[in-house]
Amino acid sequence: MEDKKVYSNIDLLKFIFSFFIVMIHTSLFADVNTTVNYIFENIITRIAVPFFFLSSGFFFAKSFEYNKQKKIAG
Repeated sequence: MEDKKVYSNIDLLKFIFSFFIVMIHTSLFADVNTTVNYIFENIITRIAVPFFFLSSGFFFAKSFEYNKQKKIAG
C-alpha cells in the first residue's frame, strides 16, 4: 500500500484564504470604515490569489513527478 503525504498546513491555509477570496469581492468593511476596508481588501486579502496559484502549481508538479516515477517503475 502506498503512503500518501498529507499537507495539512496547506489545507488549512486554503480554507482561510478561501474566505479572503470572498472578502475581496464583497467589500466586507465598506460600511464600517473606508480606510480599514481599503487596507483589508486591497492589501491583506490579496495574498490569497498568489497563494492559490503557487499551491496549484506545487500540486501539479507533484502529480507530474508521481506519474513520471510510476511510468519508470512500472
